[in-house]
Amino acid sequence: MRRFTIQLKTLGLATVGWSHPGAVKADIMFARRYRYDGTYTVYIPGTSFKGALRSSASRIAEAYGFTSCGETLVRHVHQTSGEVGFETCAVCHLFGYPGRGPSKILVDDLIPLENRNVDIYKVTHVGLDDTTLTRAEHKLYTVEVIPPHTIFEGSIEVDDSVSGGGVKLLMISLAELRLGRFGKNAAVDLKVVEGFDQLVGILGPEEARRFEGLGEWLWG
Repeated sequence: MRRFTIQLKTLGLATVGWSHPGAVKADIMFARRYRYDGTYTVYIPGTSFKGALRSSASRIAEAYGFTSCGETLVRHVHQTSGEVGFETCAVCHLFGYPGRGPSKILVDDLIPLENRNVDIYKVTHVGLDDTTLTRAEHKLYTVEVIPPHTIFEGSIEVDDSVSGGGVKLLMISLAELRLGRFGKNAAVDLKVVEGFDQLVGILGPEEARRFEGLGEWLWG
């Protein structure tokens, strides 16, 4: 397995929704990881990050010559028909699809850098009327958010069977995620902090050079 360590930094107030039976007075809670002593820290589930990364890949794939079915919902991506010679798109081949296509990448949970505690705040929003899509009176909801410049760290492991093209698609998807939205519409930055040296052997010096910007924060 090839391993890439990444860091993700929030650029504004951010939340990654999570549900838990505990009594917390917020409609949307930030995901929590509990410690043995009963304390907890926020974290970004690997499944959430992988889902955002897949959406990023679907948006950008065809612009870089990769095939994409354009679907991100599990019930829609490459329904297996049992046809002989059925082939999947590049995105589903890398990220997997139900029934026949196991994922070629494994994404760890992202935890706060150095496992430090992160301040959590509650923000109240005005809800929308489903019919008119305008603000609805007396329809409020509360969201847990964390402050800007909170840094999380995790890793992505890529199966050795993945071709150079698959690794290239993964790197492009990471770069694209810095231009999109993550979690509950939050802007984020990210960079690859370990494993970058593998790209030269996988992609070649010239192609790997195009991704040097992923070794630094895009937004400072």
